[in-house]
Amino acid sequence: MKLIVGSDEKMEFCYYWIDEYNDFLKGQGFNFGGEYIFEYKVVDNKLIIKKNENYIRNFFNTQESGNISNVSAIVGRNGVGKSTIIEAMKGLLLDGGILGKKKEEDYYFYKRILVIKEGNQYKIFIHKDLLSLDRFGQYNIEYHNMEEKYIDRVFTVIIYGDLENTHQFKTSRFVRVYESEIFQDTMCVYFSTVFDSNPYYYYTMPEKSYFDLSNMGILNRLNKKQIEFKNMELQRGIADRFEQKDLRFGTSTISQFSTEELEAKIMLLQDSESKKVISEYMSFPEKLILDLDYILYKAENFSFFDEDSENLLRCELESTKLYKIEKLIYEKIKKLISDGSEKSIAKSTLYYRIIDAYFTDVNAFVRFQIRQENIKMKLEDIKDDSYIDFDIIKMLNVFQETILKMNEDGELDSNNEFKEFYKFNRGEFLKLHNGYVKLIDFFERNIQNNRISFQKGTISLTKMEEGGVKSSYISDMSVIEITLDNEGLQLASELIKIYRKLYTIADFIRFSWAGISSGENALFSMLSRFHLLREHIIEKNMVIFFDEGELCLHPEWQRKYIDIITSYVQRIFSNAKNIQIVFSTNSPLLISDIPNRNIIFLDRFKDGDLAGKCKVVENSEFPQTFAANIHNLMINGFFMESTMGEFSAKKIKDVISLLQQDVQISIESALDFIEKSEEISGIIKLIGEPIVRKKLNQMFMDKKERSKKRVFKSLYDSGSNNDIDELKKIRSIIEEQISNLEDKGN
Repeated sequence: MKLIVGSDEKMEFCYYWIDEYNDFLKGQGFNFGGEYIFEYKVVDNKLIIKKNENYIRNFFNTQESGNISNVSAIVGRNGVGKSTIIEAMKGLLLDGGILGKKKEEDYYFYKRILVIKEGNQYKIFIHKDLLSLDRFGQYNIEYHNMEEKYIDRVFTVIIYGDLENTHQFKTSRFVRVYESEIFQDTMCVYFSTVFDSNPYYYYTMPEKSYFDLSNMGILNRLNKKQIEFKNMELQRGIADRFEQKDLRFGTSTISQFSTEELEAKIMLLQDSESKKVISEYMSFPEKLILDLDYILYKAENFSFFDEDSENLLRCELESTKLYKIEKLIYEKIKKLISDGSEKSIAKSTLYYRIIDAYFTDVNAFVRFQIRQENIKMKLEDIKDDSYIDFDIIKMLNVFQETILKMNEDGELDSNNEFKEFYKFNRGEFLKLHNGYVKLIDFFERNIQNNRISFQKGTISLTKMEEGGVKSSYISDMSVIEITLDNEGLQLASELIKIYRKLYTIADFIRFSWAGISSGENALFSMLSRFHLLREHIIEKNMVIFFDEGELCLHPEWQRKYIDIITSYVQRIFSNAKNIQIVFSTNSPLLISDIPNRNIIFLDRFKDGDLAGKCKVVENSEFPQTFAANIHNLMINGFFMESTMGEFSAKKIKDVISLLQQDVQISIESALDFIEKSEEISGIIKLIGEPIVRKKLNQMFMDKKERSKKRVFKSLYDSGSNNDIDELKKIRSIIEEQISNLEDKGN
């Protein structure tokens, strides 16, 4: 492995100006808070470069050997373009540089201004159409308060837009701008907890140094993995077996996702330092549960009358459909429970499903019925008592050896009736067989371990006889639990590794644990995904994007979010060359840890040709954010139009409207207000803001008193009143007044 030494190889995004992207970003530039501030003047075709007076080198490193070069935040309401900016930056890294694409006889380049820091040098990539020449014939770049010697030493300008300064990249359809190839060796990591219906096509691509740790990216990768299995080259002899997924008891990409997540968490818990970090925020589950798909399925779906024969274990099928040695194995498993111990019941419960999966996979691998019949006939010669002293693994080995011998002797594919790419593949079959043997061996070796316990229950099973006769019975069952202390974690980790390497896409063990809230799980998942990634980091530059990754977290954890992330990535990616972190958020709880100049504030244009498009708001329009009072940040109009809930604000407006109506207009309005006074008083009492509550209560008492006077005046003026309902209302007012006077007298 080549060791790259020296700060000259470190890379950091400093500024990115985009002419147009996705019809939403138009003519906007983004400063990421480095040593310099960049501004592009579109009207003048001029780039202005100033010193960032607030820049502090290594500001975000909490360790002396820290390798975080910069942390930035993209902030704004929903729909202002935060994720779009990240997508544009990801695209640059995935492309492996600034590319030109062939268009007819020429090459087309997007109009961009990109400034990166490489070591102590700044490289400014500018499209040729974006800069004019000054009166001296120099490119129109204004360096504020910098000497010419310093400029020549620190800044390099690279003009692109034609074939000059380019070289062919991969194919003749693309050229790459010189000096931008550093992006090809820069590792891009993307994290997000968002799960929605918006199209998302990214997934982890190690060959491009891109690692997608988002929920959507992981699901895309798992789905792509299944598609790749289906589209494998047929000459490998296994493509069609993977098309026959085992769907009897329900399987999905989501269950694979859950298993991978849990595996990553267990790996994290084995790292004492990472475990210490996460233990500050939650207590860990005590046990890992090994549920089985058929148990979960039958618990929800079993019905004797509606039982679908397609959703049965092989041991439930009529015996004529089974291999002879398979039947002998099931008989051996059945005898396991004769002593009635939880351990034996758990083994039988598990082995029924493992052996079922093994022979289901074998049939799918063998594929053709004529092969299956040939194997069946060969195994019929076995005598029932021949292998009475064999354990399950030895019996499976007999089955494997029989098939391999048949293949060698030409009994499996007789008369060359199968084309070359359908021929039996010995190596792939051994991989399938050995995976199951290792899984069974794990349980044989560890079932007595005191970290393993059992959860006993019952299950309804079916038995099919010849002629379609069906019977149902209740059987004892038991699932395995692993206590998650240090030894148990080692055990669980070994099991999951063996299970994940199983040569099948049937997902029959469902790992689970309980006792973690959704917020705890979100934090746990995030840290475990990054922990799992560390093996890929070898002397690489890293750009990490956190796209609203704080969702699901309690406000207190959001307040600590920046500190959690920066501290953790420095430790687990300590062998990275350089780390740049970009957050997107709409929460003021995060930006109290980020200096103003490191924040890109976004809004939308309100009018003109760009109405509705993304707009960068000047940092100077906002107060200093670092170490600012979070409440003060929150009440800034950029984040919230009000510090009160919208529903309560509307209620208060309704009350104010009632209190401001003139009761002198009519007796009806006065009576109507008095009738509603109890409800109005109740709403005022609920108001938590004391100043608002006191003011409204004063207004309420004043209006109530004026309303009563209006009623009494009406009664006095009229002398008599023939409206019975109105008189009743007046009577209630008089009675209330008498009651108040009596209370005062008492």
